[in-house]
Amino acid sequence: MRANLELIAATTRRPRELPEHLSRIRLRLRLRLRLGNIEATALRAQELGAGVLIW
Repeated sequence: MRANLELIAATTRRPRELPEHLSRIRLRLRLRLRLGNIEATALRAQELGAGVLIW
């Protein structure tokens, strides 16, 4: 998902007005942060021989 985030965001809808475009940029930033947290947690769990529950 991370590798295709820009493509997904760019091709999901019609061209955007500036406020909507800025909102999408903020959404992408939040998604990147969340994905980073999930990745870090998954790596830590793997090191400990544990698992991760994402809901």
